[in-house]
Amino acid sequence: DIITALVTGYEAYVRIAKGINVSAHKEKGYDMTGVCGAVAAAVVSGKLWKLNEDELTNAMGIAGSYTGGLYECLSDGSTPKLLVPGWAVNTGINAARLAKYGFTGPASIIEGKKGLAQGVANWYHLEDALVGLGQEYSILGIYFKKHACMRGLHGGIDAVMSIKGKNYLTPECIEKITIYTSSFVKQYDKPYPSTLVGTQSNLPYAISVGLLRGRVGLDEMADSLNDPKIKEIMQKITIVIEPEIEEH
Repeated sequence: DIITALVTGYEAYVRIAKGINVSAHKEKGYDMTGVCGAVAAAVVSGKLWKLNEDELTNAMGIAGSYTGGLYECLSDGSTPKLLVPGWAVNTGINAARLAKYGFTGPASIIEGKKGLAQGVANWYHLEDALVGLGQEYSILGIYFKKHACMRGLHGGIDAVMSIKGKNYLTPECIEKITIYTSSFVKQYDKPYPSTLVGTQSNLPYAISVGLLRGRVGLDEMADSLNDPKIKEIMQKITIVIEPEIEEH
């Protein structure tokens, strides 16, 4: 039962995200974890509570009606970002419980004229959510984060750490680093983050921690706050928006 619920929850999360379009709703400031996570949590809870089809539809409709989570917290590194997953799960559990006791939710919560898709994204392709349904399972494509930071930073960190490892580089021998990435990643390119949450969305900081400490773990990120050596390395890093990445 637990495996079935988890597989179904992952399927709901990933397919809703694909349909709404992750990039598009990030542009409007919505956190996918909060938006899709609440509906997925309702699915997991509903499956474990043995809700029937109508009840599960209602649970998803209720959760979708109260889903959310905004990225504005990343502008100053405040802690709502850490609360989004828990808030989403709480919303999903409560939605499934309400559906179990007879509350109803809109069946068209995703695609409706006043539903999730149009509410959180400027453009979307809902048909993408149905490609391979019942044949391809999203849970088979999951990964575990290697670095203690936002997923969008991992590519840059991996590239720099690979070059460092192959060439035995030390921070002192680096003249400059240029990273080509998206505007979403660049927008959090603050000179020097002052909070742990702020460090986890700052690519120059994360790369500097990796170069200096050899690992971008939670302890390394936290312990490097206000380290003058980190600031020195960050000054060598330039973030450039790459049009080809922007298109995808």
